[in-house]
Amino acid sequence: MRAMTAPRALPVLREFDDWPRGLLHLVIGEFDGVHIGHRAAVRALCDTARRDGATALAMHFDPIPIEYLAPAAPRSALTDTAERTQLLFEAGADAVAVVRFTDDFAHQLPDEFVSHVIDAGEVRRVIVAPDFRFGHDRVGDMRTLVSLGVKHGFAVEVIETVYSERRAVTAALVRNALLAGDIADANRLLGRTYSLVGRAAPDGRLRAKGLGHPAFDLLLPTDRLVPRDGVYAVWAVVEGERVGAVANLALSAGAIGAVERHLEVHFLERETVLRGESVQVLFVRRVRDDMRFPSGWELSRQIDRDVVAATAALREETAPR
Repeated sequence: MRAMTAPRALPVLREFDDWPRGLLHLVIGEFDGVHIGHRAAVRALCDTARRDGATALAMHFDPIPIEYLAPAAPRSALTDTAERTQLLFEAGADAVAVVRFTDDFAHQLPDEFVSHVIDAGEVRRVIVAPDFRFGHDRVGDMRTLVSLGVKHGFAVEVIETVYSERRAVTAALVRNALLAGDIADANRLLGRTYSLVGRAAPDGRLRAKGLGHPAFDLLLPTDRLVPRDGVYAVWAVVEGERVGAVANLALSAGAIGAVERHLEVHFLERETVLRGESVQVLFVRRVRDDMRFPSGWELSRQIDRDVVAATAALREETAPR
């Protein structure tokens, strides 16, 4: 299997003062998941920027506003800040601005927000989604932005909604697909394979070793959306190498009675020892529901079938189309 490419070293701008000189075309959004609708917005940004000799700049927020405004709500982000940034670069942005979403930032009026933007560089075009809202209590809408654009000398472009099977593509639609276990639909909406990064136990302990299918236990992040419990065909990226695996995602008891989401990963093609490493897991296909078995023998037989199904799914995923 080929190693995954390393992230490109491109400019990540964390302060307005860091924005590049010269003409700027800007797309603004939360970009959670960087799904196919987001990618279309970045393509539109790049097209107009190339035409006008401007820098194509994508701007998103850390954290996602809803995580700041509703800290007690369950975390359901499709991407963390670093992954969103990298995916925006991969979509074609020349530079990415990561704006810290703080209490002061959240209380800005719309004209204050726009003043920060125009003071940061020569912004000539701003691209947003049709439902874009900004400013304290989301009081700024598209009409507000257009009016401020006329005042400050930038054009406003509203990106068209992207549809998949007659559904408007949104981050919420991707989340619903993942929670339903429909990995194929989620990946189609994302335009890529959904992934999480888990950490292996530091002692390298294995589960199900006595069943002939040793599996590493990965503890998953608590701030990311985890798909529905079940057995999945996955790629596991270990030290840059992509390895086929079958993975069981389920709840298990943690410390002091806590319940945690764990992913048990059984590699299909190699023996690997993991001791505390971070492993990226890419979800390719859901094989079956999580189930209970009356005996270890029946569980072992089912794992044999899971291995066959996962191997076929991964082979199909890599086959020429």
